[in-house]
Amino acid sequence: MAQTSFDIDEKTASALNSLKETYGVSSNAAVLRRALAIALAASQYADDDHNIHLLNATDEGIKREVILPQRY
Repeated sequence: MAQTSFDIDEKTASALNSLKETYGVSSNAAVLRRALAIALAASQYADDDHNIHLLNATDEGIKREVILPQRY
């Protein structure tokens, strides 16, 4: 398996650690694999401007919409 190394800032390190808990994994590599899988799935539903819309749907309708622009 190929190995890649890169430097990350404190904010990114904190995000990776938080996602380890959220995803129930123990390595940064596992977090990145999961995040890439989610990004790939979400990208299939991007709009014409390549924005991704996340919806929090409830029985009463959409509670909140978050738009991730192409240039985040």
